[in-house]
Order: sequence, then C-alpha cells, then structure tokens
Amino acid sequence: MVDTGASSIALREGDAARMGIHPTQREFTARISTANGFIMAAPIQLGRVEIGDIIVRNVTAMVLPDEALGENLLGMSFLGQVHWQYQSGKLVLEQ
Repeated sequence: MVDTGASSIALREGDAARMGIHPTQREFTARISTANGFIMAAPIQLGRVEIGDIIVRNVTAMVLPDEALGENLLGMSFLGQVHWQYQSGKLVLEQ
C-alpha cells in the first residue's frame, strides 16, 4: 500500500524474511509511531526497490513485527525519489 504519511518503506517481518531479510531482536532499535501506538522496528537499507520500470537504489526501510502492520507500506523513502501524482483516480509514478 502507498502511504505518503510513512517516512520510509515499512515491511512486515514475515515478508522481509521471504526476501532474505532477517533482523535479529537486538536490531529492533527504532521506536516508531503507528496508528496503533508505538512499536520497535529494525532499520534496514534496501539495495534496490523496483516497481514496474522504476528502480530506486539504496532505500531506507523498517522491518516491523507482523502484528504491528496489516500490510507493507511504500513510504516516502521511495516516493521522495520519484515523481508521483494522483491523476484520474490513479497514482502515477515516473522516474
């Protein structure tokens, strides 16, 4: 889900694990605010994020416990590096 209110990409821990990202418990050092209150997250750096033809490299992200997040969020650490606009009921991304 696209979330312009999220400062970075937020990944559920299970989804991160399926991508080969396995932060240890001691790496959950960032205290972040969610709609459900504060939670600890593991800051990570994604080497590359691809959406269609758009590729953004070195993108900041956070891994959150699965119970803290209903779905992954595409936040401003990605969106801030591309041109985007809401047009005719659709989000249009351009690089």
